[in-house]
Amino acid sequence: MAGGLERRPLCPPVVDAGRGRAGVALAPASCEHATRMGSSGGTRTKATSGRMGGRGDAVRFYDPVIEASEHPIIAYHIPKYAVPVPADLVEALPFWGVKDSGGEPDYAEAVLKADKGVLVGTEDDVRGRVVAGAQGAISALANFVPEEVVALYESACSGDQARGKALAGVLSEARIRTKEHSSPAVLKRLAQERLGVPMGTVRPPFVPLPKGYDPRGVLRLMDVAI
Repeated sequence: MAGGLERRPLCPPVVDAGRGRAGVALAPASCEHATRMGSSGGTRTKATSGRMGGRGDAVRFYDPVIEASEHPIIAYHIPKYAVPVPADLVEALPFWGVKDSGGEPDYAEAVLKADKGVLVGTEDDVRGRVVAGAQGAISALANFVPEEVVALYESACSGDQARGKALAGVLSEARIRTKEHSSPAVLKRLAQERLGVPMGTVRPPFVPLPKGYDPRGVLRLMDVAI
């Protein structure tokens, strides 16, 4: 994913690396820039303002994104951290679909019935929700164990229940370990250890990496060589 004006220099190599193999999901601030470069990905957007009081406010928030992007638009439904995106609003606006991190009963089903797409936003039940019709997943764990997340998705598509159950159990435990700390810097440190590439830190207001944090325990759990 790319987003923010300061990340624009990263867009060309990312788009080139994914061309023909994977799309690039971009924040609204970068979508016009990526369109000029020929990106084949999508635009992802979430509303974070607590002042949005109703449907009209939501439509006014999304209108500039819809106008600026020539790519499929993925709305982020993350009720825990941002303004919810009702299923009927997804149906009414020209979205490709949603990243569903809410997990509410029947939400994904309502979006799918509206002929819109669903990307699972949590690792709790990727297999079950893909079997039920979700087209894929956007997983925080894929920052440091992308192969295992892809394998979990593929196990759902192929019906390999034994493989899927084993992967789901390990990924669930890894998710619990990453949630022991509130800092998103934990995921960056895990990715750094896994890939051997310096990842830096995160911007305020996020807190830094917990003092003395050792990522090797989680990576051993995932049976990843470090």
